[in-house]
Amino acid sequence: MITQFASPIPSLGPPTFLGSRLRTVGFDVWSTAYPGHSVDLADLFHVVADSYFRLHAIHPERGVEDCENDGTIRLRFMVRDDETHATDAAIVETLSDLSQYLLWSRVNKLLEIDGIPTYVPLPKMERR
Repeated sequence: MITQFASPIPSLGPPTFLGSRLRTVGFDVWSTAYPGHSVDLADLFHVVADSYFRLHAIHPERGVEDCENDGTIRLRFMVRDDETHATDAAIVETLSDLSQYLLWSRVNKLLEIDGIPTYVPLPKMERR
């Protein structure tokens, strides 16, 4: 026997944006060193010296100064001030500069809705 429902199950449809301000505040990029090469932290700081972004975190921190271990690291780049909205063009420009030192494989944009982060925070990196 087949049971029929009095009304169909409603479709969930696409999510609705209820916030008043959506802002891209940075991006995470998963990277590895070029085979046979190492990357110095100074090189990574040089990439963003004149850009809209600052290097905020490296996860995991081990293996960064000698990336010859073929380990993947996640770099978090954040906008320099609290009012800047990161454009796709600025992200692509930074990735292009980063590709001089690292191979990158995955990028996630970091968003805020009404000032509330929609991403998982990482510990802020102390520059040595």
